[in-house]
Amino acid sequence: MPVLAPFEQNAMDKGRLEGKFEEAQISLLDDLQEKFGTIPTEIMDAIHALNDVALVRRLRKQARNADSLSDWIPYIREAGK
Repeated sequence: MPVLAPFEQNAMDKGRLEGKFEEAQISLLDDLQEKFGTIPTEIMDAIHALNDVALVRRLRKQARNADSLSDWIPYIREAGK
């Protein structure tokens, strides 16, 4: 395996993190749609605006435990503050 320059390694690491983040967002949206049906654009935009993988994962767990989308919405609103 070739040795990478530091900037190349940083770019690869950043790409991996972005991929994990996108995967977390997509999983959250998939879970919400499967459980609650159509998701309002406002909620989709709020999820896309998040920039913390751990937060997206926590929101996903909260969505699994919510009885309705309206029960879960306060979590995403709080996360966006």
